[in-house]
Amino acid sequence: MTFASAFKDPKHHAFTLTGTKGVALLVHGFPGSPAEMRPLAEALNKQGWTVRVILLPGFGAEIEKLPRRGYTDWMAAVGQALLEMKVRGTRPLLVVGHSMGGALAINAATQIKPEGLIVYSPFTRLDHPLWRLLPLISTVVKSFNPFTLTKIDFDDPQTRAGMHEFMPDANLDDPAVRAAILKFKLPTSVLLHIRKAGMMAVESAPEVKCQTLIVQGTRDPLVSAQSTKELLPRFGNRAVYHEVDAEHNLLDPALPAWQQVERITLEFTAMLLR
Repeated sequence: MTFASAFKDPKHHAFTLTGTKGVALLVHGFPGSPAEMRPLAEALNKQGWTVRVILLPGFGAEIEKLPRRGYTDWMAAVGQALLEMKVRGTRPLLVVGHSMGGALAINAATQIKPEGLIVYSPFTRLDHPLWRLLPLISTVVKSFNPFTLTKIDFDDPQTRAGMHEFMPDANLDDPAVRAAILKFKLPTSVLLHIRKAGMMAVESAPEVKCQTLIVQGTRDPLVSAQSTKELLPRFGNRAVYHEVDAEHNLLDPALPAWQQVERITLEFTAMLLR
């Protein structure tokens, strides 16, 4: 049993839904996969969009290769996919990202020039005193297991719900799955790449020229509403901002906020299709 086996289901693979109107590229977050974007992809496809959802290098079933991947690889994958879609000449072109994927989408929007940008809980930083010290910390601490920083109670409902966001297929009642989770190590260097994605998003935001939708959960413990509010002015008057009563996961139809998120999204994308 390996940690990567939690992503063995084909739903974690990249996929495309064909439509007759505009084209949209969807970018998942960390450490997610295309599975987290499928409900949104299906909603956009029903509206007429051709939707392409990519798997970032080093994620999904390739999660154990993540130490050899980073910001440059992720941006190259997003940029290449957007370029391929733009070359086909279909308009409008939309780029969408969740969390870290939102940071990558912001950066890509300054290079490929889409007609629209949507970011959900866009990652820029962690509100933790050690976040700024990460470059120094990484020289000493080379790797760590994110699941053993605190004692895990696999039977706690809140713990299970949180882990389900990252590993929706994992059977947390299986002893082999629990053992694999406890053994999984994340290179500290990966956090540096995530940090760079956030910093570049802040730097790139003023260069985004397209209409932009930003959706943020008010109770998000990972990407705070405060950090997103600080990002918002950097888009000038091109961005529309919505807060919803939710935590970090805004794209799960099983959660109460989904209907509001879907409505806000489709109103924005309908405007792009006019």
